[in-house]
Amino acid sequence: MSKLIIGNIGGEFIGIASKDVLEVVELPRSFPVPFSLSHLRGVAFWRGALLTVVSLYGLVSPKASESKPSIFVRSLKPRDNILVGLDKIEDVTPFNDLSMREEGAGSVWKGIYPWNDAWVTVLNFERLISLLEEEVINTLRLGNSGR
Repeated sequence: MSKLIIGNIGGEFIGIASKDVLEVVELPRSFPVPFSLSHLRGVAFWRGALLTVVSLYGLVSPKASESKPSIFVRSLKPRDNILVGLDKIEDVTPFNDLSMREEGAGSVWKGIYPWNDAWVTVLNFERLISLLEEEVINTLRLGNSGR
């Protein structure tokens, strides 16, 4: 049984399966990228690697005022160049895919998972990263920044 990392983004509970995570880090200094997509917050150098810093506020809580995340989850290889920000980590709990409800086919969300007295929206990390890559390629090809 794997673990579910339960984080908080704008007051919403987000879950990321531990099997999709290389490491959880505090963000070193990051640098904004001019004319980039709104959810791409910038780049950071970490342990000799150039990483893309991604904000999920637009997906999770568009009405919430965005704070500066303090904790970042780094995806597994071969897409280990992505950092996704969380306001904080609430819990790490045992996770069973079979207990998930409302699975989202082809979405960035795998479904919802019961936790304590709440529901956690489970992120499909691999699908999210694929869509981000696609969006960046289309932006470069079409020449518009998405802002």
